Amino acid sequence: MVQPGGLFTELGLLPLDTGLPNGTRLEVLLRPEMLTVEEDPDSATMVESIQFRGADVVCVLRLPSGRLIRALRPAAMMLRRGTKVRASGASSHFVAFLREQAIPLAMSERRPSPLL
Repeated sequence: MVQPGGLFTELGLLPLDTGLPNGTRLEVLLRPEMLTVEEDPDSATMVESIQFRGADVVCVLRLPSGRLIRALRPAAMMLRRGTKVRASGASSHFVAFLREQAIPLAMSERRPSPLL
Protein backbone atom coordinates (compact mmCIF):
# COMPACT_ATOMS: atom_id res chain seq x y z
CA MET A 1 0.00 0.00 0.00
CA VAL A 2 1.27 3.48 -0.87
CA GLN A 3 2.14 5.61 2.14
CA PRO A 4 4.52 8.49 2.81
CA GLY A 5 8.06 7.24 2.20
CA GLY A 6 7.19 4.34 -0.10
CA LEU A 7 5.24 1.11 -0.27
CA PHE A 8 4.24 -0.60 2.94
CA THR A 9 4.36 -4.40 2.72
CA GLU A 10 4.27 -7.27 5.22
CA LEU A 11 8.06 -7.32 4.87
CA GLY A 12 8.42 -3.64 5.71
CA LEU A 13 8.66 -0.33 3.88
CA LEU A 14 10.08 -0.33 0.33
CA PRO A 15 11.25 3.16 -0.68
CA LEU A 16 9.61 4.21 -3.94
CA ASP A 17 7.82 7.37 -4.99
CA THR A 18 4.92 6.19 -7.16
CA GLY A 19 3.09 9.52 -7.37
CA LEU A 20 -0.09 7.67 -6.36
CA PRO A 21 -2.38 8.73 -3.51
CA ASN A 22 -1.70 7.29 -0.06
CA GLY A 23 -3.73 4.12 0.50
CA THR A 24 -3.46 2.88 -3.11
CA ARG A 25 -3.03 -0.89 -3.02
CA LEU A 26 -0.32 -2.42 -5.19
CA GLU A 27 1.10 -5.87 -5.87
CA VAL A 28 4.85 -6.02 -5.25
CA LEU A 29 7.15 -8.64 -6.76
CA LEU A 30 10.45 -9.54 -5.10
CA ARG A 31 12.85 -12.19 -6.37
CA PRO A 32 13.36 -15.06 -3.85
CA GLU A 33 17.13 -14.46 -3.80
CA MET A 34 16.53 -10.82 -2.77
CA LEU A 35 14.85 -11.82 0.50
CA THR A 36 16.81 -11.92 3.73
CA VAL A 37 15.66 -14.48 6.30
CA GLU A 38 16.87 -14.59 9.90
CA GLU A 39 15.69 -16.60 12.89
CA ASP A 40 13.49 -14.51 15.19
CA PRO A 41 11.59 -16.25 18.00
CA ASP A 42 9.33 -13.20 18.41
CA SER A 43 8.18 -13.17 14.77
CA ALA A 44 4.81 -14.37 13.49
CA THR A 45 6.40 -15.48 10.18
CA MET A 46 7.24 -19.19 10.07
CA VAL A 47 9.10 -21.63 7.81
CA GLU A 48 6.38 -23.74 6.18
CA SER A 49 8.66 -26.04 4.18
CA ILE A 50 12.15 -26.43 2.72
CA GLN A 51 12.89 -27.47 -0.86
CA PHE A 52 16.45 -28.61 -1.57
CA ARG A 53 18.07 -27.27 -4.78
CA GLY A 54 21.68 -28.45 -4.60
CA ALA A 55 23.81 -25.71 -3.04
CA ASP A 56 20.67 -23.69 -2.24
CA VAL A 57 17.36 -24.27 -0.50
CA VAL A 58 14.04 -22.62 -1.15
CA CYS A 59 12.35 -21.71 2.13
CA VAL A 60 8.58 -21.41 1.86
CA LEU A 61 7.52 -18.87 4.49
CA ARG A 62 4.04 -18.27 5.89
CA LEU A 63 3.51 -14.58 6.65
CA PRO A 64 1.17 -13.42 9.45
CA SER A 65 -1.56 -12.83 6.82
CA GLY A 66 -1.31 -16.49 5.74
CA ARG A 67 0.31 -15.57 2.42
CA LEU A 68 3.14 -17.88 1.32
CA ILE A 69 6.39 -16.49 -0.11
CA ARG A 70 9.64 -18.13 -1.17
CA ALA A 71 13.17 -17.17 -0.18
CA LEU A 72 16.34 -18.64 -1.66
CA ARG A 73 19.14 -19.33 0.82
CA PRO A 74 22.46 -21.17 0.78
CA ALA A 75 21.98 -24.78 1.92
CA ALA A 76 24.64 -24.21 4.60
CA MET A 77 22.27 -21.71 6.29
CA MET A 78 19.63 -24.36 6.93
CA LEU A 79 16.38 -23.60 8.77
CA ARG A 80 13.94 -26.22 10.05
CA ARG A 81 10.23 -26.38 9.32
CA GLY A 82 8.33 -24.46 12.02
CA THR A 83 11.21 -22.05 12.77
CA LYS A 84 10.04 -18.48 13.42
CA VAL A 85 11.87 -16.04 11.16
CA ARG A 86 12.04 -12.39 10.17
CA ALA A 87 11.99 -11.82 6.41
CA SER A 88 12.90 -8.58 4.73
CA GLY A 89 13.14 -7.52 1.11
CA ALA A 90 16.03 -5.87 -0.68
CA SER A 91 14.79 -2.35 -1.19
CA SER A 92 16.61 -2.00 -4.50
CA HIS A 93 15.15 -4.94 -6.48
CA PHE A 94 11.37 -5.02 -6.83
CA VAL A 95 8.53 -4.25 -9.23
CA ALA A 96 5.13 -2.81 -8.27
CA PHE A 97 1.84 -3.30 -10.16
CA LEU A 98 -1.63 -1.87 -9.76
CA ARG A 99 -3.76 -4.87 -8.88
CA GLU A 100 -5.94 -4.50 -11.99
CA GLN A 101 -3.07 -4.11 -14.48
CA ALA A 102 -0.42 -6.46 -15.80
CA ILE A 103 1.94 -3.63 -16.77
CA PRO A 104 4.56 -2.56 -14.22
CA LEU A 105 3.66 0.74 -12.62
CA ALA A 106 7.02 1.34 -10.96
CA MET A 107 10.37 -0.33 -10.59
CA SER A 108 13.05 0.23 -8.01
CA GLU A 109 15.81 2.61 -9.04
CA ARG A 110 18.49 -0.05 -9.39
CA ARG A 111 18.30 -1.96 -12.66
CA PRO A 112 20.11 -5.19 -13.52
CA SER A 113 23.19 -4.89 -15.68
CA PRO A 114 22.78 -5.99 -19.30
CA LEU A 115 24.33 -9.34 -20.18
CA LEU A 116 27.50 -9.12 -22.25
